[in-house]
Amino acid sequence: MQQDKPVESVMQRNEQDEQSDLWDQDWIAPGWSQLRRRLARTPEVRERLGRLLAAEPALAGRLAELAPAPIESAGSLFFSGRWRDTSGAGGAAGTAVLVKLNCTARDLFWMRALSVPSVPAEEADSAAVVPALFASGGSLSGEAVRWVVLERLPYRLNDFPDDVRWDMLAEAAARFQAAAARVPVPRADPPVLFRLDAAAILGFLNLGVGAGAPDSARRLLDRLDADWAWLERACPTAVNLGDLHPGNVLCRTPPPAPGRAVLIDPIVRVGPWAFDPAYCQANVGADADLVARTARWRERLGLPVGAPEDLARIATLLLGWMSAMWWPAPWLPGLPPRGTPKGAASVPWGEAWRAQAESYIEAAAAVGGDRR
Repeated sequence: MQQDKPVESVMQRNEQDEQSDLWDQDWIAPGWSQLRRRLARTPEVRERLGRLLAAEPALAGRLAELAPAPIESAGSLFFSGRWRDTSGAGGAAGTAVLVKLNCTARDLFWMRALSVPSVPAEEADSAAVVPALFASGGSLSGEAVRWVVLERLPYRLNDFPDDVRWDMLAEAAARFQAAAARVPVPRADPPVLFRLDAAAILGFLNLGVGAGAPDSARRLLDRLDADWAWLERACPTAVNLGDLHPGNVLCRTPPPAPGRAVLIDPIVRVGPWAFDPAYCQANVGADADLVARTARWRERLGLPVGAPEDLARIATLLLGWMSAMWWPAPWLPGLPPRGTPKGAASVPWGEAWRAQAESYIEAAAAVGGDRR
């Protein structure tokens, strides 16, 4: 068996590299990115980051088998490794971990707030709403790089069959909302959460209309004040993950049997609890009834959902608004907006998504208007 090597022996020190800039000076952040700068993608910067991890006092030599992880991200860089049970090179390498460098202030706050202390593996799924957090920091060996060391979970939601994965996602969303509601939120700059209000939805709709969303999206704009006023009364407030989609849902147990999932990459938004499931369903274009599924899980957890007779209209309005929001978003960087004919043709599922989004926008326009 190969002996674990300390980080220092994997990432050899080079004095010249210490003078290199960590940041990509040519990167222009996309409008949707939560980060305003990104770490450079050069081998020299990766090596320097490895040395900074080795020197970080909070880690105390507990990272072993450190290696760059091939994970695509707009602004962050990742390393994989193992977390030693004790500090120093003599400790046994144990849990597989993922090191995320250049995370957002929100990511750092919510991972710290929601991660539970280490528990036996058989109890972990019942306790966790996010992966276990082993270490974190607002700076890395003196450099202004926020970072977290998270448990690396092997399975993603898309590994599971359709008949179980959407219920797993709905349960994870409801459990996150329940846990996040108990977290005291400080006043901070930048803020650790966003407020979902009529102005936020107005911004989403304007993006869609500007990108050529169906004409019925303009009717949603015209009636937004009345529709939002009704939604605020009908749909109880929750602390939403804010970026719920299958790529942000992980699981410890293998498919095909249902497992209990956890969530990553929070962009936390306080507003109607149905935002999370509607945001996800409008994004993926699956007619998965996620608002109703999440409502059932919230009820099991003792959380309010509003009047049963209002649930369909809550879902319809939010699916329409979110579909307009997603209209200008490309499927991949460099592709046309997904709602345009060229964007819809850029991926195999694009035409189906466009048709579903049109139907959601039309349905929302048909049920709009204040109902006291």
